[in-house]
Amino acid sequence: MNEASPSASVPPPQHFRAPLTERLGVAAAAILLIALTVGAGTLAAAMLAENAVVALVLAVLALAVGSMAALVSREAASRWRLQATIFAGRLTGFLPRRRGFVMGERTELSVTIADIDRIETREEMFSSLGVTTSQRAFELVMANGARLFLGADRAMLPAHFGRIVERLGKEIADRGMVDGDAGFMLVAGVKVPDWTAPSLTPADIDRRIRARNRTPVLLLIAAGFTILARFMGGD
Repeated sequence: MNEASPSASVPPPQHFRAPLTERLGVAAAAILLIALTVGAGTLAAAMLAENAVVALVLAVLALAVGSMAALVSREAASRWRLQATIFAGRLTGFLPRRRGFVMGERTELSVTIADIDRIETREEMFSSLGVTTSQRAFELVMANGARLFLGADRAMLPAHFGRIVERLGKEIADRGMVDGDAGFMLVAGVKVPDWTAPSLTPADIDRRIRARNRTPVLLLIAAGFTILARFMGGD
């Protein structure tokens, strides 16, 4: 009777990296937002003498959409570098600095899964120039009390870190929702509370979710206003 080889009981490696289509899609979204920013900014300059009010609105739109373009551009670059593998009881990979709105440390990931006590997660909300967005953050809490920020899945972008933690087979503790400091339009100076911070109340959570759900509509309005202004101002 043939004995099974020792390696037969070891599950194959599970690799986590954004699919090529997803990486290209995020890059395309960045290009689209950059084009919209340039278009709004150019129109604002062109219409300044003709209609100062419209020019001011376009300038504000260019600033708001430009911040989103900067964020998505950084996200696109991060998605090409971010990768993780679960194999033989270990979580390994590379975590770039940009793995959430708050910049972290570049980390060569190498963790024994048995040493993970639990995974904590929470929703972090950010508002800037009337636009509200969020991210779901994940942090590994080790048995010795050490903590490792794994990363955060941003709203309106495909989830990545959520897929990883689901496969780790560890307790996931949801710590609710907190407000973050958007800094300068989520591009610089972004901060979040310590993980010991209490969650927002259910009423506040409901208000934040409604505000976040309005963001895609605001972006569509910005795009439509830019196109309309171009049509009305162009010869």
